[in-house]
Amino acid sequence: MSKIVKKGGAIIGFLQIRTPLANININENSLAISASVVGTYSFKPKDVVSIRGRRFFFNRGISIKHINSAFPQRVIFIPSTGDLKPEDIKNIGFIPQANAADLKNIKNNLFTPTNLLAIIMVASIVFWFLLFLRG
Repeated sequence: MSKIVKKGGAIIGFLQIRTPLANININENSLAISASVVGTYSFKPKDVVSIRGRRFFFNRGISIKHINSAFPQRVIFIPSTGDLKPEDIKNIGFIPQANAADLKNIKNNLFTPTNLLAIIMVASIVFWFLLFLRG
């Protein structure tokens, strides 16, 4: 059984995780992105509608379109070295099986754990800034 394991950065919901704080593990049964700040997002082939290539400054990453309502809709992984292309994932045997029509049934939930963390971080920065101005 072959697999892909890479370090890199990720964009999950509103949060951007810098390189090398995110990891991706891909085998034929699962695709998991783990980031130290937000935890692990694991997808089965039945959860994924498509995996698209994204070009960044020096690397090629992937964007995952999925139907798991517990996760933010925006999930992107950028490897720190080399490229990660959708063809590489397909060659491993991870083939997306979800139907694009299922995307219409997914509500874009603002209050996912990742988004709540971003909201709390912004609110605390604003709080400390106002406290600094007052003091």
